[in-house]
Amino acid sequence: MRARVRIAVVGMGLMGTRFAEVLASLPGTDLAAVVDTSDAARRRAASAFGVRTVAAVTDLDPGDVDGVVIALPDSAHRQATVRALERDLAVLVEKPLATDVADAEAIVAAGRGRLLMVGHLLRFDPRYLEARRRVRDGGLGDLLHVYARRNSAAGSAVRYGSTTRLPYHVTVHDLDLIRWVTGREVTAVRAHGTSRALAAHGHLDGLQALLLLDGGGSAVVESCWVLPRHLGAAIDSRLEVTGTGGTLEVTGFAQGLMVADETGIAFPDTTRYARYDDGAGGGILAAEVAHFVRCIERGQPPAVAPEEGLAAVRIAAAIEESLQEDKEIRL
Repeated sequence: MRARVRIAVVGMGLMGTRFAEVLASLPGTDLAAVVDTSDAARRRAASAFGVRTVAAVTDLDPGDVDGVVIALPDSAHRQATVRALERDLAVLVEKPLATDVADAEAIVAAGRGRLLMVGHLLRFDPRYLEARRRVRDGGLGDLLHVYARRNSAAGSAVRYGSTTRLPYHVTVHDLDLIRWVTGREVTAVRAHGTSRALAAHGHLDGLQALLLLDGGGSAVVESCWVLPRHLGAAIDSRLEVTGTGGTLEVTGFAQGLMVADETGIAFPDTTRYARYDDGAGGGILAAEVAHFVRCIERGQPPAVAPEEGLAAVRIAAAIEESLQEDKEIRL
């Protein structure tokens, strides 16, 4: 009988809890442990999942765990990821790889020769997978232009505080998708941003950036996290790719479910994550985790290599530099 894959989750916030729910119900996989510095978080995890809880990655016994999922705040990825890799554990680290290029480079260096995957979740969304195939198959002709929008609901920037910033938490999704879908590298960035509603919190309200792509073509990226709560949707996203022979688009505002009651109209997101009646976690998050487990079982490379996570971080850093210097930044 094939041994079950044992995975620990590091960080029990919203995403860590979702990862734990997926792992607790994934066939052939055990949620082996939960890691969190908070006593209260460890107690909740022990009650909800009935697993061992520890305060640090270094408290994990590599003989009892095959891999870890790092679901800590964006700026806290480096230390936990490097320590897990040094203990020869496979690692799935949530996107972004880091909020600093030096931290991202250190993680990539620690991951050489080991299994390290970056959690760019949207690569497991069938819509983006099919869009990539259509572009790479040449059906749209020569690439001319890409437009990517990812506007997010108000409240998250204040909740995350200083642990992340707009280019790394929101924009980075589309920075990765543009590279992955088109197969093109970004060669230059020119960005503009505003900070009014979130100025007191030290955050941008939104940004727009023009990206130049190698081999010709350009991309316009738009992102914010100030959508009004009464809009009814947490995300308003769109990806358009236009070539000499056609165009395609992927939209992410409404996904087929609309709920209208006395509180208003809502469009719940059932694609990225769904919880079933038995408590199991599903959606494309489950597909991402299942892929990570297969990589451990088969010794295969991950769908999102650490170098690709680093590339997205470098573009996000260039966007920030362009905003600060008010000029085009070459990569």
